[in-house]
Amino acid sequence: FSATNDKLAYFNPDDDGYKNTSASGRLNFPLSNNTELQFSAWYANSETEYDDWVVDNINSTFDARLVNQTTSRWSQTLSVGLSQDDIEDQSTFGHGQINSERLMADWQHNVTLSLNHLLTAGLSTLKDQARNEDLTFNTTNFDNSVRNNAAFVELQSQLGSHNINLSGRIDDHETYGDHTTGNIAWGYNPAQDLRLTASYGTGFRAPSLNDLYYPFYGNPALEPETSQSLEFGLRYKYLKHQHIRLSVFRNDIENLISYDFVSMQAENINDSRIDGLELEYEYNQSNWSLLAALTLQNALDRSDNSDLLRRPGEKFSLQMRRALSNEGSVGLEWLYVGERLDRTLSGDETLDPYHLINLSGVVKMAKNLWMEARIDNLFNEDYEQVYG
Repeated sequence: FSATNDKLAYFNPDDDGYKNTSASGRLNFPLSNNTELQFSAWYANSETEYDDWVVDNINSTFDARLVNQTTSRWSQTLSVGLSQDDIEDQSTFGHGQINSERLMADWQHNVTLSLNHLLTAGLSTLKDQARNEDLTFNTTNFDNSVRNNAAFVELQSQLGSHNINLSGRIDDHETYGDHTTGNIAWGYNPAQDLRLTASYGTGFRAPSLNDLYYPFYGNPALEPETSQSLEFGLRYKYLKHQHIRLSVFRNDIENLISYDFVSMQAENINDSRIDGLELEYEYNQSNWSLLAALTLQNALDRSDNSDLLRRPGEKFSLQMRRALSNEGSVGLEWLYVGERLDRTLSGDETLDPYHLINLSGVVKMAKNLWMEARIDNLFNEDYEQVYG
């Protein structure tokens, strides 16, 4: 099918294809009774057609972890990781290539202070690097890197029927300086089948290298996002195999990064607010499981009380799964997404709601071998996540 439709002036009714090949693996090596070395990797190679464009993408990740139970009360994990993303696009407009990678390292300690108190602390560092080349004219559009170092701490405590989590983090960003964030969360069981929760937290997100420099999107003048979030919830188990969860939340975001169709680049939205409600029902019995989730939200740019782009006011999902013999299973998923506001050069547009039905299955072939199959959009629903 075509990647665009006739809503756009540059609509091309050709058939655009997509193919993807991926592989993943994990290995664990016990070094002693108290130490284990863990490796995991993932690789994907895809080709996407978009009218006159053909985009080839190679994405890979690698993670190595050394896990050590140092004493009966102290464990530590040292991890390093590398992720790479190589994109090459060709079209009648030109030929370009973007190579990006992220190198990460993390050293985390878990210390049991007492039966009801667990302290977690650690250090982390990451370096992002990206390079964009115009292969048509043999020029470099950007070649940049950025580093972020951080220290974090968390205390998890149980005081009778109450649980309290306190956490803090300090980020030292190479471009945007020091930022301190934190979170406090509380949980309480007034009865065996009822749990009440509340949390408050602050956040910081620096613009990515793509946000800053990606062609026809990036803006080097972007400011980092900062946020405050508040949530209240309850979880009630009203029958042996069933429970419901209800939560209400508010997220206030300063300098939210979003694409601006007038300047044709990423811009900061000074003041945004997302208010919402989430309702969840779960059923588990014998070989059957069911999960239904509803989200209602109101996402606004508070400078003019307009809707934030591409954020539906309502979403609903229903997942059913039946376990089979020999550790297999089959599943059915229904997803509904409501109307969303989108924006084009000619003005605001409303994206229609849509439904998707997906099927999946897993069959065990041998002791350590499974075969998975999946059909997405079973009834070939015509929908769009971006206008046109």
